[in-house]
Amino acid sequence: VIIFSAVRFLASTPHTPTFRSGEDPTPLSAMSARASITKAKKIVVKIGSQLVAGPTDGGFQKYANEILAIREKGFHVTLVSSGAIAQGVNMLGFKSRPPGLATAQGLAALGQPALMHKWAVAFAPVPVAQFLVSRYDVTNPTSFINARRALRALGGHGVIPIGNENDTVSTEEIKIGDNDNLAAHVSRITSADLLLILTSVDGLYTANPDTDKTAKLITLIKTDQMKMAESVAGDAVDGVGTGGFATKLQATRIAWEHGINVVIANGKTRNIIPRIMEGEELGTFFEAPPTQRPNQWLQSKWPISGEIVVTPEAAQRMLKMEELNLEDVMESTGDFTRGSIVTIRTKDLIVGRGIAGYGHADVEKLRGQNQEKILKIIGPKLFDGPLFHSEDYVCYSFNK
Repeated sequence: VIIFSAVRFLASTPHTPTFRSGEDPTPLSAMSARASITKAKKIVVKIGSQLVAGPTDGGFQKYANEILAIREKGFHVTLVSSGAIAQGVNMLGFKSRPPGLATAQGLAALGQPALMHKWAVAFAPVPVAQFLVSRYDVTNPTSFINARRALRALGGHGVIPIGNENDTVSTEEIKIGDNDNLAAHVSRITSADLLLILTSVDGLYTANPDTDKTAKLITLIKTDQMKMAESVAGDAVDGVGTGGFATKLQATRIAWEHGINVVIANGKTRNIIPRIMEGEELGTFFEAPPTQRPNQWLQSKWPISGEIVVTPEAAQRMLKMEELNLEDVMESTGDFTRGSIVTIRTKDLIVGRGIAGYGHADVEKLRGQNQEKILKIIGPKLFDGPLFHSEDYVCYSFNK
């Protein structure tokens, strides 16, 4: 179950992974690749627990100020923040995180409200909203679209969503595992253009800079270098966090496979978020495959559960990436539910596939009706907007 709540204002030396390649690790195309960052619209920022686990709240204010600065330039930001368990550790006076699943769950329950309060204070007067997720929520189609639409609605109202794993109730079977991977899944849920993972290291190096003075920071990982980067990434667990660099590359892989660019950078760097969004060459930039178009993952990640036939006029609007409504539907087949992947077609040809905003029974009851009539039939509580938002489908090429 995804848990949402709205809130208004009422380190140790890290392991640094290495990268071995016969090629120059920073090709001449690095700067041109970075230029794509400035064109991003939706950003997911993940902040590691080490960056906000100090004795003061200065880290919270630093990142809040930086996120608010890029919001003023038109970027839409979703934040994934580690630190709930670390907050619990500090509140109980422990020197380090004690062992035990139940203890960790209890520390998360204690620390999560404190974590959100600190973010609420830092972002004030801009409102923030908490959302907690588990693995079930990012793999179940209905929970996926619930989260997708809720986060979209929050962003539309100027709220900053702040996510964390639902550690209080998560067990090994339903845990995502760490907030690096959670941030990657949130990037997928929100159809983000960029995932920015802030940590306590500068990025990926050609060698360990602690032991090799010739080590250089790799500013760009091209598509064909991902496997090499993954093969040499070490892992480390510090006193309060759960994710080492290997988990960051796991997260990078998830986002990368969904056409989302990734930057891993040192969050302690001055004004790090605005500088990266301006295209400055900080951290390591993982360039997503150029053939992976937005929403292209819809073609392979989940099975097709049904079919929706729309009017020719609606099909033409799909070419312009406009939303489709229930009044555009002529008929539907299949036992699909809200959040299922369905084929979208006209009477004559298949035009795409998408995430259905309503189940088959509701589509059949409401198809062909405009919003005014739908509200009279089901009421405002059950009405959930369009059948397909523009971000919820992929359109195939077809003759106009």
